Amino acid sequence: MRRWGVLAAIAWFAIAPDSIAQSGNTSSQPTLRFDVTSVKENLSVSGFQAVTITPDTLKMPNRTVIEMIQWAYNLPARDIVGEPAWAHSRRFDVDGRVIGNIATVTQLRAMMRTLLAERFALRAGYESKIGPVYALTINRSGGKLGPGMLASTANCKTVPADGFVPTVDKREGDGFCGMSVASSNGSVIWFGGLRATTTELARSLSRYLDRPVIDQTGLTSPYDFVVTPIPAATPNTAAATPLTGAEIFTAIQEQLGLRLRPDNGEVEVLVIRNLASPTEN
Repeated sequence: MRRWGVLAAIAWFAIAPDSIAQSGNTSSQPTLRFDVTSVKENLSVSGFQAVTITPDTLKMPNRTVIEMIQWAYNLPARDIVGEPAWAHSRRFDVDGRVIGNIATVTQLRAMMRTLLAERFALRAGYESKIGPVYALTINRSGGKLGPGMLASTANCKTVPADGFVPTVDKREGDGFCGMSVASSNGSVIWFGGLRATTTELARSLSRYLDRPVIDQTGLTSPYDFVVTPIPAATPNTAAATPLTGAEIFTAIQEQLGLRLRPDNGEVEVLVIRNLASPTEN
């Protein structure tokens, strides 16, 4: 059985174009569910444990419910509202297995949403509101980009539209087009793109900043770039110097010639309408 990936404490990964999953109330879409599930409360004091994903298994050890919802709906925590306090404190071990089939990550997310609905009585829906965002714009006069924003010459592979991109274990990525990010405990170590658009850059940054990022550059061409801490780190020291929010703003301006400008815009949030303690097995 081929392992697709493990999300570890320091995770290097390429971001697949996995759209935000909807709440699943469309009757034309069949309900996807795991063939075998296990949900147990984790009362240990153990620390971080990796989430394991394979084509027939999803294991989420020592996770809060809000972390499960984040993964299932492909959303940062800031875009989830209405949850009870215990959703951030109680921890669970959740296993889901698919027998005799191979599932994509998009399908595994849908199965996890079904598990949350059936075992945690989750009821949720999307609502749009006007809220704080960052507008990604060109920072320099005349539309001139920074020295690190290069017209793409990458000979890269297209990311599977409905699959999982294997873990990247080197700075130059794994030969896949799009965004790659190295992160540690929610802080960015470096990020870069191969034939990546500014829309993909904005989507990627949204996961790590306190506001959603909206692309307002007007740029449509693909670019190659790598953004490193300020001052720029070498491959051997990058892992020790994660990017903070302020450094991301500075790096984007100095290296890419772009700017993150505070603004207000339409944002979509997932509203939790019901959540209950799970039935265990």
